[in-house]
Parts: sequence; C-alpha cells; structure tokens
Amino acid sequence: MKELYNNGKGFVDPQIANLVTRKGAEIDNQIAHSRDMELIYFGFKTLERSYLLKNDSGVMMERPQFMLMRVALGIHCYNKDASYIMSEKEEKKSEDKGEESQVTKIIASLEVFIKPAIKYAAIATPYIIRGSQEVYKVYKKLSGDEVSLLVGMILCFFGGVYPTLFAAIEAAKHGGAEVLKSSIKDLADEAIVIIEESKKDDAKDDDGDGIPDVDQVAPKVLLRRKVKLVLTKMNPQKVDTALANLYSVWLSVLATLTIQFARTIALSLTISDFLKKIVDEYFTEHITKATPPEYRKWVPIIIGWTVKSISMSVAWYTQTIISAFTSALAGGLLATRALISILSQRGIKLGGYIPDNHLDTSKDEIVSYALAAAGFYFQFKNGFSLSFPFNIVFWPLGMAEYYIKWSVTK
Repeated sequence: MKELYNNGKGFVDPQIANLVTRKGAEIDNQIAHSRDMELIYFGFKTLERSYLLKNDSGVMMERPQFMLMRVALGIHCYNKDASYIMSEKEEKKSEDKGEESQVTKIIASLEVFIKPAIKYAAIATPYIIRGSQEVYKVYKKLSGDEVSLLVGMILCFFGGVYPTLFAAIEAAKHGGAEVLKSSIKDLADEAIVIIEESKKDDAKDDDGDGIPDVDQVAPKVLLRRKVKLVLTKMNPQKVDTALANLYSVWLSVLATLTIQFARTIALSLTISDFLKKIVDEYFTEHITKATPPEYRKWVPIIIGWTVKSISMSVAWYTQTIISAFTSALAGGLLATRALISILSQRGIKLGGYIPDNHLDTSKDEIVSYALAAAGFYFQFKNGFSLSFPFNIVFWPLGMAEYYIKWSVTK
C-alpha cells in the first residue's frame, strides 16, 4: 500500500491509504485469499491485464481479493453511514461518544443514591462530631484512676477485638497527640461550617414556588452544586495543614506498628508465599482458562489479593489470640489496681479486704487473674469480635482495624 500510494503520487486515494494505515490489521482479517482460487483462468487474466494495480516497473502489486477490498474501501470510506469504515474524525467522535455514554450510564446508576447520601451525611455528621466532643468532655472530667479503670476494662474484654487499633492509638500518643487532636478539631470545625452552609442552601427557593430548589434539580446538578459549595466555603489552607499533620502522625504510627508486629508480618508473608505456590501450581491455569480473554490480565492481581487476604487473616487471627490473652492480663491488673485505689480514696474497705496501697497485698493480682480469665473467655466466646448490636454501632472501628492491619502487612 505504501508503494502504491507513494506519498500521494501513486494510484491510491489518500483517504484510502490513511484508512489502511490505521485499520490495516482489521481489514486483513476480512480478506479470504482462498476465494482467489474460485476464479476461472480467463477471469483472472482479465483482472491481471486491466484491473490489478502494478508499479512503475509493471510488477503486479495486488491479488484479486486485495483489489476487491480496495474497490469496497473506495466506495464506502466516504460514506458517513458506514457501520465498519469511518474516517479518522468520525472514529474519534464515536470513541468520545462511547466514553461519554459510559460516564452517563454510571452517573445514572448512582442517581438513586446521590440525594439520600448527601441528605443523610448532612444529618449524621453533626451528631457524630458533637457526640465525639461530648464523650471527650466526659473523658476529661474523669480522674486518673477512673480513666485507668475504664481503659483496663476495655483492654480486658475487648483487647483482642481491636489489637492494632489500640496499638495505633498508643503509638499516636507518642507520635504527636496534641497535633493529632488539633488537626481533628480543625477538620471537624470545617465540616460543621460546610454542613451549616449546606442547610442554608437546602432551604433556598429562588424561584419562589414554595419548593426548595435542591428538590427540583437532577442528582447530577445537585452533586455539582454541593461540590461548588464545599470548594467555596472551605478554608483550604486550614484543611491542607490538618491533613498534612494527620499524615505525618500516621507515618510515625505505621513505622511503630511495623516494628511492633514484625513477627505477624513475617508470618503473613510466609503463609502468602506458601499459598501462592500452591495456587499457581494447581488453580491459576484453570482460572485463567475459565476467564474471558479481555479480563485475564486481572487474574494474577485478584489471585494475589485473595491469597494475601487469606494469609493475613490467618496470621492476624494468631496475633489476635496472643493480643487478647496479654491484654486481658494487663487490662485486668490495671482495672483491679485502679478500683482498689478508688475504693481506698473513698474510705471503702469492705471489711479490711481493701488495702491502702496495692503494693501491700497480692489480692490485686489474684483478682486480676480472675478478671483476666473472664475477659479472655468473653472475647473467645464471641469469636474475638463484637456481638450484635455492638458490631453495628462500632463498625467504623472494625473498618479502621482492618485497614491498619492491611497497611502494616503490605
């Protein structure tokens, strides 16, 4: 084709040459050269003498099927209604339209969720922020022994449920507790400002028909409207500083946890390597064959994720048992000594069983062992997870626990 076109000086139309350059492989796939054999001798000689293109030296450059395809392209490549052949601009336009159609379909499928999501987020967020603030106020009013009692009971009965989360909180205290609190407060303040502005926007009725404007617009328009509101009412410098501080603390926490749970990470990676060899040897080939060709590139990735998730679950379950046992012991002792101190300060002696100082007796250790046994049994019976309805109430903590485990293990 290049020789026949000869940079516009040959026998082939420029648009046909351009089309063949772009679609050569697809066009070749449409040609069945065996059909040349169906021509009779005189038919072939007629094509050779008058129709098949030759170069300047008289050498034949086409086979009959190439000639027929060249004629077909010459007829249809100018046809805008052609289903297979398109000009370069029409092809680009079709691709852009297809991409736009896909985006439109995605947005349309999400429309039923956009308005409720915005509505419920606006309702729930202030309560979550204010609830957290009230809990923090109550926490600040507690005495040191009361805090120790509370923390001890949580560790004793829930230490195996969120081991990495508790470890992350402890690490965050040493990695910049004041910076962490300040950053969270700044983000919460910005969220409150945006929510209040969003409520004002929800009440607007610019057309005066008695119906809020947000209830009369499409979800796509509502989403753009709310994004614009966030961008115009947010203090970007404040948010950027807060997020940067949180990320810095997170990196220090991650480094601490990586060292603290090094054995668990090593166990997880060992299990992952072991399972990967088995899966590659016995399953990967069959899974690949059963997968449509256009999706096969995802098979190794999904298998890798699956194997890592399984190995991580096994390793962390082992770590959970260890954490539950040790936290039950540590929490039981902390809670027992805090309770003895509180009762002693209030003059409650229980017939002389409560000493003035826990160092003067071994009763605190004896009681703590019993409390630790109860705490570990409670965690084990519940599968080291929270039972209903606490699992619903504290599901964000569960998500945070899983994310921290994943981040540390990767």
